[in-house]
Amino acid sequence: MLDERRFVVGALAPYGIAPAVEIVAVEPGESEIARAAARARGADATVLFLYDAHLYPSNRALLDTVQRAAPALGVVLMRDPWDADSLGPGVAVVTAYGWRRCQLDAALARLLL
Repeated sequence: MLDERRFVVGALAPYGIAPAVEIVAVEPGESEIARAAARARGADATVLFLYDAHLYPSNRALLDTVQRAAPALGVVLMRDPWDADSLGPGVAVVTAYGWRRCQLDAALARLLL
């Protein structure tokens, strides 16, 4: 994905959703995690694209912080299903098994139906 913001906006448009997008690094720092949590706290619902929180402490911190902040949360597990064990009750989740456009389109379609 070269332009993540454009992808997310375009992928959600057919569902009538005009998202506010917050991009963080593959291994986000504290300030990025705080911004993501603030955005989630102020949103009706949040979709978090998550990469290997079971391997990267910063990604686990992102997940934990956003889970506490978001009133409603959907998570797209980008690579494999192992992070699902870290999700709280009521979190919608789908595994993309990769980050190619076709995989993300399919994951979002399933999550948003």
